[in-house]
Amino acid sequence: MRLQPKYFLFVWGLIVLGSACTDPPPPALSTKDRNLIDSLAREKIKKVKPVLDSICEAEFDTRVKGLVDSIMKERLDEIDIQLKRKKQILKHSEK
Repeated sequence: MRLQPKYFLFVWGLIVLGSACTDPPPPALSTKDRNLIDSLAREKIKKVKPVLDSICEAEFDTRVKGLVDSIMKERLDEIDIQLKRKKQILKHSEK
């Protein structure tokens, strides 16, 4: 079974057009460029880290208190649901 030329051209056209729509690969960085970027990032992190640490330390107690309060609320809501179920069960068992 031999492919007709028009089908061959159609398939070839699909392949060519399909591969033309892909994004070009990102440019590759040289080792020198990567080292420069790493050293610049390290310097910025050294400058920002103390500020972020102090912010985290200042907000820690507030955040923990808020989390504990929300967990307590969830647990109390669960207890209320269980108590309501128990009352319903007792009410239905008395009938």
